[in-house]
Amino acid sequence: MAEKREEKGITRLMFSLISLTMVLYMFQIIQSVLAQISRVVGGAPPSAPITEVLLSDDFEDGVIDPDKWEVITVNGWGGNTPSGTLTLEETNGVLSWTATNSVYQYRALVTKNAYVLSNHTIEVEIPNYLGTGSGAKLSIAPAKQTTDLIDLPALSPNIYMVAWRKKLVDGQLVDKLALNRRVNGTDITISDVVVEATPPRRLKLEVKEGKIRLYYDNGAGYVLHSEDSYAFAGQSMYIYLYYYSG
Repeated sequence: MAEKREEKGITRLMFSLISLTMVLYMFQIIQSVLAQISRVVGGAPPSAPITEVLLSDDFEDGVIDPDKWEVITVNGWGGNTPSGTLTLEETNGVLSWTATNSVYQYRALVTKNAYVLSNHTIEVEIPNYLGTGSGAKLSIAPAKQTTDLIDLPALSPNIYMVAWRKKLVDGQLVDKLALNRRVNGTDITISDVVVEATPPRRLKLEVKEGKIRLYYDNGAGYVLHSEDSYAFAGQSMYIYLYYYSG
């Protein structure tokens, strides 16, 4: 048992050091950077009958609407030691995250209410996001987690996660878009590929006919990124918009 605990301790230490180095490297080069998500709209796609508008917010009034959203602030997610600053605010017509040397911090919005997604679409517009290795994230989950990072398997055993971020691939800085699924604690990457897109980056997550489909705008219109059999039919889901460092 002692040997297993030591192995786990080494794994955590290596992760902490790698993450810390990566985060400081990112923010030393780009200083303070801004990630923005400017619109989230719930509703059916144009090709299907409109059933119900679940959520609409253009983030233009300068105040996060408490009737729609709950703000999640976590410093030291996963029991780690935080440093730097990470803020979340609605300003200048966008929802903005500002990070400076941020490590092990998490800022999110989660819908106040949960919704049964059936023949509905969530649309997100992302004018800009944080630097290399980080990105804007959208998740849907049947449980509301407000005290720690939504990505942690122990806290969120059932979830779909979308991440659009900058990555270094063969020495080139590229856009990568991923759709991941976790059901009963088992993770599956449905797709994680390089995509061609120019700001503002637009995403569309559609639940329809027993499928979940992720689309992105490549500049000429929406194209299909990936699809999967929808794992949470009939369940009420919370919608998260977030960024975390670590």
